[in-house]
Amino acid sequence: MNMKKTMIGALLGIVISIGARAQEKKETANFAHWVIESNVKSPKISVVKFYNDQQELIYQETISGKRMNIKRTKIKKGLDQALAQLIDSPVTKNTTLLASRVKNW
Repeated sequence: MNMKKTMIGALLGIVISIGARAQEKKETANFAHWVIESNVKSPKISVVKFYNDQQELIYQETISGKRMNIKRTKIKKGLDQALAQLIDSPVTKNTTLLASRVKNW
């Protein structure tokens, strides 16, 4: 019985240490992402910002006339696709990447 408790304790210790290492990597990992900024008083005006894996702003666009609800899967997928496109090939300053896409979301 004692040996069984020792084995279970050892396995539990291994699982906890692996989980802690995974958490450390996740916290220190660099990743590209997007952010939506909006205001309670004007919810149909949103600023969407895209950042690269060095946390540098690579693109920003203001969306007017549409509320960007990030709980909707369609909006998340659309923004993820736009981010992937920006990472692969950056756009020029006068390009509007999201304006035509948002109408379909």
